[in-house]
Amino acid sequence: MEPVKTAPEHRRVLILQGRTQTLVFEQKVKDNLPYGSAVRIGSRKVPVPDHISIQGVAKKFNEELVACTVRWLPDVEVVFHPGMASRPKGRDLKLQEEKEARQRAKKLETLDTTTLWSKLEKMYLASSAPFSDPYQYEDRRREKLSFASGSRERLRNGITCLLHAFPCLYKRAFPSGNRLFNRPTVFVYSAYDDRPPAFRVRLWEPDIVWVCDPRFEELLKNLIESNEPVGCRYVNPAAGLSRRSRFVKDSISIAIRPDAPSDAQIRKARERLTRKHPNLSVEFFLSMPIRPRP
Repeated sequence: MEPVKTAPEHRRVLILQGRTQTLVFEQKVKDNLPYGSAVRIGSRKVPVPDHISIQGVAKKFNEELVACTVRWLPDVEVVFHPGMASRPKGRDLKLQEEKEARQRAKKLETLDTTTLWSKLEKMYLASSAPFSDPYQYEDRRREKLSFASGSRERLRNGITCLLHAFPCLYKRAFPSGNRLFNRPTVFVYSAYDDRPPAFRVRLWEPDIVWVCDPRFEELLKNLIESNEPVGCRYVNPAAGLSRRSRFVKDSISIAIRPDAPSDAQIRKARERLTRKHPNLSVEFFLSMPIRPRP
């Protein structure tokens, strides 16, 4: 069973229009599981099984259904006709827009409500582009990453050289099946609008905030200033569905995660750094340039 992401306030509402009466199917959701399911007919409320299908509801109340309106979010509905291979329609109640799904609905009335909700969500997302301000989880808008100075290759090579000069960064890595946590990683974040580029360093424990030695931090800053990435993407400010207009700009992240260096790579990295920065000492290269934040 697929998790349900779109139920507003952990509650589903399906309005089932029959030949003779309207059935309002209501269901609460907790931890992706339905409970407290009931059908309202006027002022009467009748409990029903939590995993009942629309077809099951129609049979229980001896009603022939002609339309089903799924209240998606407070301002979005999806309408389909049980028993018919027609395309469901998405209705944006806020903007007064209506769009047909790309694919036809087949046997939606036979699905339990959790599966039905997931199925309709996929159909809505696949067909939501024509809406003026659709709901979505992710946004494809993204500026192409470019460099105001230098290049991506020079940035990667420079940071790789810097990390290789400090083999102690690799020695305390905990054994793990995930190689991402066995190597130091530098995340470089692109500049956009008036926001400058930034970076973050992570060692073997991803939940710790790591702080750089001022000298090490200055070397990183110089590398990024000489190879400045520029560009942005749009990110969702919420955990679930959000309207596209609510998405906000954010940096594009570049992860640089070099493998552990050989003796030759360590020697070469230190020679390269000391040529550019003669004041760097052997003691500095032997020290731990990054530490956990107190």
